[in-house]
Amino acid sequence: MYGENTPKLFEITKSLRVYIRQNLPKMHQKLNEFNVILESLFASPMLTIFANLIPVEDALKVLDRFILGNFFYS
Repeated sequence: MYGENTPKLFEITKSLRVYIRQNLPKMHQKLNEFNVILESLFASPMLTIFANLIPVEDALKVLDRFILGNFFYS
């Protein structure tokens, strides 16, 4: 989760997006209708998991990488 460019976050949200598309078509339709970006929706809870176990400086780096990753991948 906390590696370079937070690859696990994007992998988890990609899997979640596929699951929603295949198993929850109405939800998928609404997410698309309102242009919901799952990475943004789940970033806060996913990035804060275990954040209290790492130094604050490292937690800030994770947040920076996530913000930059969202900027370049959206």
